[in-house]
Amino acid sequence: MNKKYTILFVEDEEAICSSMTLLLSKNEKYHAIGYHVNENLDPHKLTKDFGTCIDVLIADYYIPGCDGITLIETFKETPNNKIKVYSTNSKKY
Repeated sequence: MNKKYTILFVEDEEAICSSMTLLLSKNEKYHAIGYHVNENLDPHKLTKDFGTCIDVLIADYYIPGCDGITLIETFKETPNNKIKVYSTNSKKY
């Protein structure tokens, strides 16, 4: 049996969140979780809820209450997390 990778997609635009989650879910290798942010995001609550079960985190940069970089950094600090961070930005994370 092949492992399914769990992807958490965090986005404040509902249409983008739904579309990307659906698109990612079409690949049988992935289990995609869409997390629509409609109010201020608490990155610590999100990491508590999903921290150790996520293989890939895709986050919008502009999220109400928190930016994507802060969210990624919070996930990286979670004990036993499996997330490796890559960015097209020149800053190393």
